[in-house]
Amino acid sequence: MNTPYHYTESGLDNVYLYNISVIQDIEGEQTICIPHINELHKVIATALLQKRGELNGKEIRFLRTYVLLSQAELANLIGKDGQTIGRWERGEFQIDKSMDMLLRLAIMDKMDIHFNFSNISRIPRSQATN
Repeated sequence: MNTPYHYTESGLDNVYLYNISVIQDIEGEQTICIPHINELHKVIATALLQKRGELNGKEIRFLRTYVLLSQAELANLIGKDGQTIGRWERGEFQIDKSMDMLLRLAIMDKMDIHFNFSNISRIPRSQATN
């Protein structure tokens, strides 16, 4: 496939895949073949955790489902109720900066990954240390 494949199955609006094969299934239907999908989802999750600015609802849902947490389980981890998680995911409310960071840390813990968040902050490091 020469054109990028818009990977809407991820639940995210801005994921495009390149060099994806189109195969024909046993019934003659054309099907997209996405190799190494677990690794792909890990790359997407890691990119979301490192992005600048607050996560949006679709990104929160992707991360939560990637680490196999229910809304109630994630809410319990960050000290909120399940309805709040649902409202964030549906875009009814924007997550605030402190909850965004706590949510990212909870997801990172579940993924057992660690990295420096200094590049995510909107405040330059020189100003943040004053």
